[in-house]
Amino acid sequence: MRHLNYTLTPSRINNVKGKARPYKLADGGGLYVQVMPSGIKTWRYRYTLGGAPGDVRIGHYPEIGVADARDRHFELRQLVERGLDCLALLLSLGF
Repeated sequence: MRHLNYTLTPSRINNVKGKARPYKLADGGGLYVQVMPSGIKTWRYRYTLGGAPGDVRIGHYPEIGVADARDRHFELRQLVERGLDCLALLLSLGF
């Protein structure tokens, strides 16, 4: 069960446009959508493990919808809470 106050909605994500530089739309708990100048929107999860920052790409929006991104975020967050580097784990699995 998730206990975060997520803020993004599909309509808000659909209505954003690319700007001159990439920017982020925060959803909560380190989950965000990165919007590129071309308008491509990518779900990402930013975390800190042992004082070192990490950033994992979850997938492109709308291929990965809001609910799916939040489910994947929850799974990745559990790995980090157990002390596992989710980026290194995903790379070792070939993702």
